[in-house]
Amino acid sequence: MIFRNIFMLKKLLPLIFLFTGFQVNAAIIVDNDTYTTVDGLDWLDWTATMGQTQAAALGDNAGYRGATYAEQVHLNEAMFGTTFTYDSDGFDVSFDEIANATKIIDFIALFGATAIGGRSYAMSEGAGLVGFDGPNRFMLAGLYPHIWGAAGASASTIGIALVRSSAVPEPSIIALCGLGLVGIGFARRRRQS
Repeated sequence: MIFRNIFMLKKLLPLIFLFTGFQVNAAIIVDNDTYTTVDGLDWLDWTATMGQTQAAALGDNAGYRGATYAEQVHLNEAMFGTTFTYDSDGFDVSFDEIANATKIIDFIALFGATAIGGRSYAMSEGAGLVGFDGPNRFMLAGLYPHIWGAAGASASTIGIALVRSSAVPEPSIIALCGLGLVGIGFARRRRQS
């Protein structure tokens, strides 16, 4: 009986690893109308905070905090499904506009166009700008933190990058579902014995 369960587990292990591998590598992106959930973080739409300082935006949006540089980089990479190479100014040097045309449209639709010319970006105190700069076709992450990351910085056409932890951690729900399926498999095998 024990050997049969071990044999069953050996059969299921590749499927479990395959399932969890997809969850680790695939970004989970959910449009929630006024905010977008990316891998467990809710990003407030940037158009909701245009023209505000970070302090004013935080005062109007309880539960949110300013995005960090690492979160900004992860957002760009999760949205575009690749790892970018940023130069010392924060510009990406490997972005392919043509290959990412659909993703650019999706990015702007999710976070809002915050500047003329199809640009979509926001600032975060201490971390600089994040987003997509249409005319230059670069992803931005932590661009010019001394300007756009300065306390009290604001611009009429730039939002504030605010985040909060997602209410429901989706990856853990998926993991629990996977464990439940494994349990069902063991129970079914046990009944057949």
